[in-house]
Amino acid sequence: MKELSEQQKEKLSRILTKGKWRYVFLYGVVMWGIMTAILFRILMIYWHGNEEPFWGQFLSAETVLGLIIFPICGIGFGLAMWKVMQKTAREHGLLK
Repeated sequence: MKELSEQQKEKLSRILTKGKWRYVFLYGVVMWGIMTAILFRILMIYWHGNEEPFWGQFLSAETVLGLIIFPICGIGFGLAMWKVMQKTAREHGLLK
Protein backbone atom coordinates (compact mmCIF):
# COMPACT_ATOMS: atom_id res chain seq x y z
CA MET A 1 0.00 0.00 0.00
CA LYS A 2 1.45 3.33 -1.09
CA GLU A 3 1.31 6.07 1.52
CA LEU A 4 -0.64 9.18 0.51
CA SER A 5 0.51 12.70 1.32
CA GLU A 6 -1.79 14.96 3.32
CA GLN A 7 -2.56 16.91 0.14
CA GLN A 8 -3.58 13.70 -1.67
CA LYS A 9 -5.77 12.66 1.26
CA GLU A 10 -7.52 16.04 1.26
CA LYS A 11 -8.12 15.86 -2.48
CA LEU A 12 -9.50 12.32 -2.19
CA SER A 13 -11.79 13.39 0.65
CA ARG A 14 -13.09 16.38 -1.35
CA ILE A 15 -13.86 14.18 -4.35
CA LEU A 16 -15.61 11.55 -2.23
CA THR A 17 -17.76 14.11 -0.39
CA LYS A 18 -19.04 15.55 -3.69
CA GLY A 19 -20.57 12.19 -4.53
CA LYS A 20 -20.38 9.23 -6.81
CA TRP A 21 -22.61 10.40 -9.67
CA ARG A 22 -20.96 13.80 -9.91
CA TYR A 23 -17.59 12.04 -10.17
CA VAL A 24 -18.88 9.55 -12.74
CA PHE A 25 -20.36 12.35 -14.85
CA LEU A 26 -17.37 14.70 -14.71
CA TYR A 27 -14.50 12.23 -14.93
CA GLY A 28 -16.13 9.30 -16.69
CA VAL A 29 -18.56 10.88 -19.15
CA VAL A 30 -17.06 14.32 -19.81
CA MET A 31 -13.33 13.97 -19.24
CA TRP A 32 -12.88 10.40 -20.44
CA GLY A 33 -15.85 9.79 -22.74
CA ILE A 34 -16.13 13.04 -24.67
CA MET A 35 -12.40 13.76 -24.81
CA THR A 36 -11.63 10.22 -25.98
CA ALA A 37 -14.36 10.42 -28.65
CA ILE A 38 -12.94 13.67 -30.03
CA LEU A 39 -9.34 12.43 -29.98
CA PHE A 40 -10.36 9.11 -31.56
CA ARG A 41 -12.25 10.86 -34.35
CA ILE A 42 -9.35 13.24 -35.09
CA LEU A 43 -6.91 10.33 -35.26
CA MET A 44 -9.23 8.35 -37.54
CA ILE A 45 -9.53 11.31 -39.91
CA TYR A 46 -5.76 11.67 -40.19
CA TRP A 47 -5.10 7.94 -40.52
CA HIS A 48 -7.58 7.58 -43.37
CA GLY A 49 -6.11 10.62 -45.17
CA ASN A 50 -9.14 11.66 -47.19
CA GLU A 51 -9.29 14.54 -49.72
CA GLU A 52 -12.32 15.99 -47.98
CA PRO A 53 -11.75 19.03 -45.71
CA PHE A 54 -11.13 18.24 -42.03
CA TRP A 55 -14.28 19.96 -40.72
CA GLY A 56 -16.40 18.21 -43.31
CA GLN A 57 -15.21 14.88 -41.98
CA PHE A 58 -15.23 15.88 -38.32
CA LEU A 59 -18.82 17.14 -38.40
CA SER A 60 -20.19 13.80 -39.56
CA ALA A 61 -22.33 10.92 -38.39
CA GLU A 62 -19.24 9.01 -37.22
CA THR A 63 -18.39 11.82 -34.80
CA VAL A 64 -21.94 11.91 -33.46
CA LEU A 65 -21.87 8.14 -32.99
CA GLY A 66 -18.56 8.40 -31.14
CA LEU A 67 -19.98 11.17 -28.94
CA ILE A 68 -22.74 8.76 -27.94
CA ILE A 69 -20.76 5.52 -27.52
CA PHE A 70 -17.66 6.80 -25.71
CA PRO A 71 -19.55 8.72 -22.98
CA ILE A 72 -21.73 5.65 -22.34
CA CYS A 73 -18.52 3.64 -21.89
CA GLY A 74 -17.26 6.49 -19.72
CA ILE A 75 -19.98 5.66 -17.19
CA GLY A 76 -18.34 2.28 -16.70
CA PHE A 77 -14.90 3.87 -16.50
CA GLY A 78 -16.11 6.39 -13.92
CA LEU A 79 -17.76 3.70 -11.80
CA ALA A 80 -14.60 1.57 -11.87
CA MET A 81 -12.44 4.52 -10.85
CA TRP A 82 -14.90 5.41 -8.07
CA LYS A 83 -14.49 1.89 -6.64
CA VAL A 84 -10.70 2.24 -6.77
CA MET A 85 -10.90 5.58 -4.94
CA GLN A 86 -13.20 4.13 -2.28
CA LYS A 87 -10.81 1.22 -1.74
CA THR A 88 -7.87 3.62 -1.43
CA ALA A 89 -9.83 5.79 1.01
CA ARG A 90 -10.71 2.76 3.15
CA GLU A 91 -7.08 1.60 3.21
CA HIS A 92 -6.00 5.02 4.47
CA GLY A 93 -8.79 5.38 7.02
CA LEU A 94 -10.72 8.07 5.19
CA LEU A 95 -13.86 5.90 4.90
CA LYS A 96 -15.36 3.36 7.25
